[in-house]
Amino acid sequence: MTRNADLTVSVDLQRLVRAHGGIAYRREYYDAAADVAPNPMQKVMGTWQSKTGTEDRGEAAKFFTDIGFNNEEVSFDDDGTLVVQNVRSGFVDRTGSPSSARACASSPTASRCHRRCFNG
Repeated sequence: MTRNADLTVSVDLQRLVRAHGGIAYRREYYDAAADVAPNPMQKVMGTWQSKTGTEDRGEAAKFFTDIGFNNEEVSFDDDGTLVVQNVRSGFVDRTGSPSSARACASSPTASRCHRRCFNG
């Protein structure tokens, strides 16, 4: 295990990520009331009801839009699974001080702040 600051990324990988517009992140929170058994990764993530603290789909989606996701990044599939996906650059903006990135990550609006701090 290592700290992120100690990781190195090859120039080829950096070019590849930039050429493809960034890194896609996808999270799936299964529906506690669904007849379909969750896949192993969904079991790790948990139910959308437990993640968002509500049984209402609209309020569950709002939970994610309130922390900075766009409406089109939050959806439900046919099995009732809440899918949250977005694309980020994958690069830290090194023009700021290291403490600004730490402050950003711990801010109450971290998701919105994340877009400013980490979309290089």
